[in-house]
Amino acid sequence: MNETTPQSEDVIISGFNNEEKVFSESVREECNAFLSKLRRETGVRSLELRMKYSQHGKSRLFDVRVTARLSDRQGDLHAQASARELNLAIRRAFSEIAAQASKTASYKAGIRSKERR
Repeated sequence: MNETTPQSEDVIISGFNNEEKVFSESVREECNAFLSKLRRETGVRSLELRMKYSQHGKSRLFDVRVTARLSDRQGDLHAQASARELNLAIRRAFSEIAAQASKTASYKAGIRSKERR
């Protein structure tokens, strides 16, 4: 396996109960794909997704929190999103993490170029 392919311990998903196993497997696949993309572009080591929902009448409101751990103890990136659809909340949180990771990568590249001068 190459270093961009996520392993099972690289993605942690919580908040799903036993009846929602189909959803959790789909979310795991989505997380693995997102983590592979992030690894190609930045120094993200692992991803943690926490999901909870609240029931309001017939509709649910999903709250998703994502933590991306950077390699070499460089910190974490955090994002939170809420939506009536789980996939939409996940996409919003992933979009926020991607933006933060991009900023972090460009910041580090700027520091490295200043050090070389």
